[in-house]
Amino acid sequence: MTILRMFERIPRLEKNLLLLVLIIAVSFAELVVAHSPHDVIDALVISPAYQKDQTVFVAISDYIRKSTDGGYSWKGVNNGLDNRFSFSDIAISPDYRDDQTLFAATRGDGIYKSEDGGHSWTKNNKGLENLSIGLLSISPEYGSDKLILAASEQGGLFWSDNGGALWVRAVGGQVKVVSLAFFNHAGKSQALMGDAQGNLYLSLNQGRDWQRLEDTQFNSVITTISVSPNVNDDGTVFVGTKDSKIFRSTDGGKTFRRLSSGLTASGSINSIAVFPTYGQDKKVAFSTWYEAVFLSQDGGQSWKKSNSGLSTDSQADSQKHHSPHFHDIVFSENFAKDQVIFIAGFDGLFKSRDGGRSWQQMETLPLGIIKGLGVASTHNEYEAIGVGTYGGGGYVTEDEGKSWTISNVGLKKTRLSDIDFSSDYTSDHTIFAGAYGVLLKSDDKGKSWKRGALELAPWRKWWNKHIAKIGLQFFADLILPPSQFRSPYPTRIAPSPNYSQDRLVFFGTRRHGVMKSSDGGTSAVVIWNGMGEVIADLAMSPDFQHDRTVFASVRGMGVYKSEDGGDNWSAVNHGLDVIDAWKGKVLHGIHINDLFVAISPGYGKDQTLFAASSHGLYKTENGARSWSKIKGLAYGENSYVIALALSPNFAKDNTLLISVKGKGLYKSMDRGNTFTMLSSTLIENNYDVNRILFSPNYDKNHTIYAASYEEVFVSHDDGMSWETISRPVRYENHRAVVIYNGDWRTEKAEEYSAGKVSYSDARGSDVTLNFVGTGVKWIGTRSNEQGKASVYIDGQYMSDIDQYAKASETLVESFVVTNLSRGAHSIRIEAMGEKNLTSQGYRVDIDAFDILP
Repeated sequence: MTILRMFERIPRLEKNLLLLVLIIAVSFAELVVAHSPHDVIDALVISPAYQKDQTVFVAISDYIRKSTDGGYSWKGVNNGLDNRFSFSDIAISPDYRDDQTLFAATRGDGIYKSEDGGHSWTKNNKGLENLSIGLLSISPEYGSDKLILAASEQGGLFWSDNGGALWVRAVGGQVKVVSLAFFNHAGKSQALMGDAQGNLYLSLNQGRDWQRLEDTQFNSVITTISVSPNVNDDGTVFVGTKDSKIFRSTDGGKTFRRLSSGLTASGSINSIAVFPTYGQDKKVAFSTWYEAVFLSQDGGQSWKKSNSGLSTDSQADSQKHHSPHFHDIVFSENFAKDQVIFIAGFDGLFKSRDGGRSWQQMETLPLGIIKGLGVASTHNEYEAIGVGTYGGGGYVTEDEGKSWTISNVGLKKTRLSDIDFSSDYTSDHTIFAGAYGVLLKSDDKGKSWKRGALELAPWRKWWNKHIAKIGLQFFADLILPPSQFRSPYPTRIAPSPNYSQDRLVFFGTRRHGVMKSSDGGTSAVVIWNGMGEVIADLAMSPDFQHDRTVFASVRGMGVYKSEDGGDNWSAVNHGLDVIDAWKGKVLHGIHINDLFVAISPGYGKDQTLFAASSHGLYKTENGARSWSKIKGLAYGENSYVIALALSPNFAKDNTLLISVKGKGLYKSMDRGNTFTMLSSTLIENNYDVNRILFSPNYDKNHTIYAASYEEVFVSHDDGMSWETISRPVRYENHRAVVIYNGDWRTEKAEEYSAGKVSYSDARGSDVTLNFVGTGVKWIGTRSNEQGKASVYIDGQYMSDIDQYAKASETLVESFVVTNLSRGAHSIRIEAMGEKNLTSQGYRVDIDAFDILP
């Protein structure tokens, strides 16, 4: 049916409404926003000794991550990074191989420095007049002169000649620096900078003094400056402008000539990179706000676009994000041999190993990033542990990680937001999780999941029936706030302490308020709108059956309380002065405006709660009528507390644990009056713990569980020492990093992991997954219509697999390899076009891959 005929069949009133929506959509199309991005690369640097150490650093929002295998696997470097704001830039010492030095600039916390390759960090802010730093530039002779420049986002430039120990203002605040470069020319340390008014400045004395150049041909903001690796001799400097122009200087930046006036690139020139081989081949690359990568082999006289494998995300153009699609381009110092280039983008990090002809997206954030952690008692020796991940689905173990249940059966989306167990898990085997638009429930220990229905307003049901199903759902965002139109996204789940009897489940959402299910998660309704903000946390009274008390933390607005089961809510923020500190400091993707609440197991008697915030820890002993800040603590009373938990025997042992961003775990045994640092092992190994759970049987087994974004940990000695609980990570067949060649199709069915399986019966069709780990499992199926496939690991033939079986089976481990060396590997599966004599077909199925740690 054509769109016109479909339109003709819509009733007149509904047709008029649709036309109105379309008109508004055309006028405000830039407001369309999809789900929040997760791996936007804000800064990128590569080790000057990349050939030997394979080291790359990226900044993603308020975290820095490091790879030592050329970008295939990544680890957070968090020790000492107690920042509340996002990172804006990273600068690496040209002598990094020897001094292991790098700097990181933030948009509100100043500058951090590491002298051990990112293993630990310290603040270097002495002399800075404001802490919002946008750009860094390090001297090419840093090993001897210790020179570094820092540009403030509020205006002005700071200079240091002692490695950041002391900063001195070099340029006044009336100059807003938007581009910056340090270099040597004619034996002198020089620097160039461009400002927001389109002026270019040159310093001939290492950045101390500056003179504005009189060249007026730019007529636009100079957005990027890049120098030739041979600039000391050839004087070559390139600058790019906001209006898509590129200029070149051959005298160290004193004069410039415009290049290639016929450039077809759109948007500001965001990055120019001069190849390490420029002296021989005159190669240059650049990226723009919208496009990448453009390559030149004649010093910028002509350009050719090379974007095979690069991707963009429309969210970059939204009013919320308004970010460039591409920016930093960096090269391996051994480019002549390895041909390695990296480029940072809104849609992630991309790597080329063929000089920019093709690109591969790197997975800078792990697919198994942990968003939820739950624990429950069992009849076994061990307790049940549940892990909800950002893209790999749900994981459950009842033997402390020796084996895991990872089925994802019943899930359409594997991006989970939280996970929690029923209070009666030993009997009902029930687990709850959240995904976009649904509350998920498993009553078989995580082997399969059911999606609960969320009650919608009548007009929303009408929209879904008449408009959304023909592909126009996104227009809703143009006329109504997300709280009215988008499907609810659960953020925190809180089953009732008396779940076996009342079947109540509360869950907070992203901009839909608090929802409540009275039938064990089958259906749910909104009971409070939460002012249309994100519900950061929920806490139910342990005595909810009698006092009907629930607490909700609302992003940026503090704590709210209901004493009638969620029907009515009131603010309980007296004493929470952190709310004043938040004003005007909301940053997308950063949770500095969140409070995390822990309620005493004896709340009915002691009325005690704790609240963790980006500006310290708070306590109430009167049911939140008033709060007091816990002061005089060893970790710093204004430190960023990112997680907390109370002992289930708190009334007797007075014990609570907190995690302080960048500083580690601290324990109190006197109800929060004093704290001592626990074993520093986790933070020294760069794990920032953001989930803490006491064992339900803590008084007997002294066990505590914790999780960083990447790992799950357990302590059996009250937190004094910790062990990692290893777990696999599932890659579903439809993930972008699973590469298919040939004739592959998709089949949907509830019994498959995440509801989909890829299949092919064409000889030579293959699928490849590059992974980092010690092994891999190919999860497939069996039936009487299936054929054979050949399996290769790291390019080496392993075996032929026959998926034939008389009876159909799903979630079959078709092939398993273990005991690989920990590192980067690949698995390739090729359909043979052959079959068992009794089989009725040649089909080969790919359901998922489990990567072994």
